[in-house]
Amino acid sequence: MELAVKRESLISSHQANIRNHYRFTLSTLGEGSYGFVRAANQIGSGIPRAIKVIPKSRIKNKETLEREISIMKQMDHPNIVKLYETYDDIKYLYLVMELCQGGELFDKIIELGHFSEKVAAKLLSQMLASISFLHGHGIAHRDLKPENFLFLENDIYSPLKLIDFGLAKTVDKVTKLTTKTGTCYYVSPEVLNGSYTEKCDIWSLGVILFMMLSGYPPFDGESDTEILAQVRVGELKFDDPVWEKISESAKDLLNKMLHKDPEQRISATQCLEHSWLSQYETCNTEIIKPDVESMKAYQKSTHLRKTVLNYMATQCSTSDLADQIALFQQIDTNKDGKLSLDEMNQVLEGLDDMNAQQLQQLFFDIDTDMSGSIDLTEFLAAMLERKVYLNEQMLLNAFKRFDLDDSGLISAEELQEVLDQDKSVQDIDFWSQLIREVDEDGDGYISYQDFVKMMEKSSETSVETLRKSLNSEDIS
Repeated sequence: MELAVKRESLISSHQANIRNHYRFTLSTLGEGSYGFVRAANQIGSGIPRAIKVIPKSRIKNKETLEREISIMKQMDHPNIVKLYETYDDIKYLYLVMELCQGGELFDKIIELGHFSEKVAAKLLSQMLASISFLHGHGIAHRDLKPENFLFLENDIYSPLKLIDFGLAKTVDKVTKLTTKTGTCYYVSPEVLNGSYTEKCDIWSLGVILFMMLSGYPPFDGESDTEILAQVRVGELKFDDPVWEKISESAKDLLNKMLHKDPEQRISATQCLEHSWLSQYETCNTEIIKPDVESMKAYQKSTHLRKTVLNYMATQCSTSDLADQIALFQQIDTNKDGKLSLDEMNQVLEGLDDMNAQQLQQLFFDIDTDMSGSIDLTEFLAAMLERKVYLNEQMLLNAFKRFDLDDSGLISAEELQEVLDQDKSVQDIDFWSQLIREVDEDGDGYISYQDFVKMMEKSSETSVETLRKSLNSEDIS
């Protein structure tokens, strides 16, 4: 049988002392009512991370926090900040996340006054992509503001990342949300009325776009009361001289995003298709070609090796995989944050001698969670380079993810605990079979040596073939 490997099962939660694994710097990246965010470096690798530190004494609603963590574990998009793992001790809860060093979008708006249409379009496109992905998974963010978008690096053309899912909540097509929440300038009229859907996020993005183009908010006042009164009226005006130089196409998009009636308001997907954004899209003259051989090697891997590669992909930073992420976005022509069979066929046709049936099988083999599409992590796992997945620290960290009792051996029970948290596998021999595929000495466990040998294999070859290949190849 095949096991659907869900990304969230690979994000580990530790009941352990985080200071045994991360060395905190003196830098505090941000503070709020929930706690604070500190910069830290992973011990051993030195990889920088941002760690959200939440004092348990400040946790008023444990369910809300658990929902935030659950949502972040599911998020798998180039423009959404990555959650790597969590730690839990007596006093604090720690969320280990991707470090974004470029600062807040809000600070860029303050620094530059306002952006050109080209820059604003590039930034909005990334914000919309993240929200389209969220909405596609039935989640409303509910607190979109420039402070919650961070630049990965200190460059306005650096990737933009959505953060802070503390107010995010699942939505459906029947039941409307009712909690009045959000931030004054960016909250939509229907949220103030206490009956709304995910379209509230589009309103917030419309406000952000207005500010990026003009340098001031569309609904303003001397106090929160006055601002909210303007929001309730929802009358959009372009009467400042700055708008004389702004295109009618940009104003058209703003009118559609800031339509007071959410039923008439444009969706994230429709925004991405708007002519104003498409005119600023820059075609990459140097088209990146997918490494079909890497995909084939991944396809031939054992089930456990694929799973480990998926775990490693969750732990890599955006900058380390920049080329592969760019390729993913290039293939993702409808910008929904996942790759369909048609999209994969479009890019793979003509690059190799595979027929349609083989292409389809390759697609299904990469789709390890059996969702019917290839997610970012799945794609990156199939494209990981040997120098990445054979890195000693990466191998050790991956082994520890499955060696739950830190015994130096991985058991069938530990594999089951990590990969089958919802107890969906009925075959009691399934986990032992995964062990047997890797366990060379037949003791019923996977040692670290077994684990490394499994990762060194590029396919399900015999041990003898593996030894020959290792003797003739320099593994870095």
